[in-house]
Amino acid sequence: MRKVFTFMFKWFFILVLVGAILIGFSFIERGEIAKHIAQEFHLPYEQTQRMVERPIQEGWSEETDGSVRVDREVTRDFQVSTITIGDDAVLAGDVTASESVIIEDGLVRGNINAKQIIVGLEERRHYDEDTDRDKGVWGNVIGEQIQIRDASVVMGDVGKETSTVHIGGHVSGDVQGKKVILEQTAVIDGNISLAGEVLIMEPGAEVRGAIITPENKPLSIVKQVPDSSPGDHGKGHDEGDVDENNIYYERDSDNAFGLWLLFVVGIVSLTTLVYVFARSELDETGHSIITSPWKMLWKGFLTALLSLPLLFVLAVSVLGIPLAIIYAIGLLLATAMGLIAIAQIIGTKVGDTLQFKTEKQLLLLLLGILLIVHLIWIPILGWLLLMGGLLLGLGSVTERWFPKIKASWRSFRQKKSDHK
Repeated sequence: MRKVFTFMFKWFFILVLVGAILIGFSFIERGEIAKHIAQEFHLPYEQTQRMVERPIQEGWSEETDGSVRVDREVTRDFQVSTITIGDDAVLAGDVTASESVIIEDGLVRGNINAKQIIVGLEERRHYDEDTDRDKGVWGNVIGEQIQIRDASVVMGDVGKETSTVHIGGHVSGDVQGKKVILEQTAVIDGNISLAGEVLIMEPGAEVRGAIITPENKPLSIVKQVPDSSPGDHGKGHDEGDVDENNIYYERDSDNAFGLWLLFVVGIVSLTTLVYVFARSELDETGHSIITSPWKMLWKGFLTALLSLPLLFVLAVSVLGIPLAIIYAIGLLLATAMGLIAIAQIIGTKVGDTLQFKTEKQLLLLLLGILLIVHLIWIPILGWLLLMGGLLLGLGSVTERWFPKIKASWRSFRQKKSDHK
């Protein structure tokens, strides 16, 4: 037993080391793994470090009314009344404006603080992460009136408690405001904190974080259908159409019901096939579970624990990839067979307890499998019971299949040696 645990510890250490190396290289190369980790823990993955200010370069001009326009790459901070960042212009620095900041199709590598802020062109176009990540703002955007148009990206946080925020682009950080409007093209990686009582979310908008309401006020779920005219999105929503006592957002419940229905149909189909074509194996597996449940649970745990390093070793070699696929499929089949055997036991027990007058064992089996798979909807306790059932079923099937596989392998090797 000591050798087994030593072996498992070594392979666990190797897996942790390999995972750490992969994550490290992902952060160095700015890969997808690093991106998802940064989004999950709100790390400044996309935000650049503050650049050292260099002497003022040509590339910006000041108009007669005191407004400033940037048309090329400029490295400095601005404190003005109004500033416009032109097409393909790059401003490396912070911007503080008493009135407005307009970013037509350029990039600001810093924070923006102004009364009114508009990021992006008015015309709608498709957002491309590879090309449009250099269009928008790499820092935070703070203001009273904020509009992030389509195909525009903000890497930092957007808004404050008193802000009215209208988003049609991509925000990597958090969003805060008394009123938040999300168009169908909006993507929010962080959380939305509502200081007020209004959130309008069109179908198609995506919030990957949490929606935090003031003082835990209840949400009113209403479907908000967007205007089909692209030009109307920049105008916002009519104040008369918004109930100030409610929060509006879209929840697509039809898709969830459809996925659940497909899941149930798949489970019922698999259970029926196993019952029809492997009934004797099902009965014998169930008998093993009834007679030695703790032994089967322990064997299932060891099988699952040893399978992880074994699959990893097979997958890293070219010749072992087919074996890894076959082994993974075998594990899935064994787990499914064991779980269905447990379902047959539970279904029969429920039928006897409730005195169901039916002699059709298949109906009791389907009742049992539906009860088991829906444990996933019970937090913690249901998950533990379902995990225990999976390990119990896997152990019982391993108890029966392993000697047969071992005998078949010996017979194959014996025949091969006889031919020689």
